[in-house]
Amino acid sequence: AARAGRELGVNTILTGHYLRQGSEVQVTLQAVDVANNRLLWQSSVTAAPGNALDEKIATEIRQELLPILEKRAARQP
Repeated sequence: AARAGRELGVNTILTGHYLRQGSEVQVTLQAVDVANNRLLWQSSVTAAPGNALDEKIATEIRQELLPILEKRAARQP
């Protein structure tokens, strides 16, 4: 992830993977600090494929990841 982030010229990269569990899907997301190759955030959500899963992912990102990224941006000159 860090290598891809450097090639793209970004500070943070969001990666993820999924695992089907019966009728549901578990999605795990990770935000990686490109400069330090350090995990900043990780979250997993599980739901049936479709709008419910999409909403859970969006909520996790909005409520948990965005505040972390905003604090990091505020510290940079």
